[in-house]
Amino acid sequence: ITDAILGCILFVISILCKPNCSLGFLPGFVISLIIIGTLHNNLYKTLFKVSFIVICSILTLGVQYYYTFIHNALFEHPSKTIFAPFLVWRSYSPHIWLSCLLSLAFPISVVILYFRKSITNIQLIMAWCSLFIAIIMMATLAEYPVYSAGNYLWGSIACNYILFVYSTKLLLIQRSDWKKYICYAIFSLHVFSGFYLLYSFF
Repeated sequence: ITDAILGCILFVISILCKPNCSLGFLPGFVISLIIIGTLHNNLYKTLFKVSFIVICSILTLGVQYYYTFIHNALFEHPSKTIFAPFLVWRSYSPHIWLSCLLSLAFPISVVILYFRKSITNIQLIMAWCSLFIAIIMMATLAEYPVYSAGNYLWGSIACNYILFVYSTKLLLIQRSDWKKYICYAIFSLHVFSGFYLLYSFF
């Protein structure tokens, strides 16, 4: 019960800070917990914790939605959420799949070169699941008519950071060999491109 209450509090805080990130993370977190509970023959207790967290999260999201889009006492929200595949993404990148591949080059290299260790690392699996769901949201949802702000992009950005963290964590504990050096080289390209982007921006 203590774990469920703590998890609920953390998810509510996360939703209040950045709902898009939580929408990507919550399904992956729930699926991962159910898998762990099944493997440890503790499914019913896990389902109780998961249900408690999900209910609290949905209620928090519902309250946010209501007071933002339906009953906003401060201002009338100028947009609504619509289903519009790749509408926002196309406005930022003309090469969607290439941009996705370049953004995920480092974690993809970790999975390819350390496949067996990656598929048994529950933290990494959870990070990939969260990012996958966030990317689906980013690719299919848009705020209309003010879609150019790309508000559904933020969840994928936050989930991508988390994926990089756990990919790096897995890489750090591996022995030094050619596979590790390749991953570090690809990671360095991410770093240099990030510095170049900041330089170009300023």
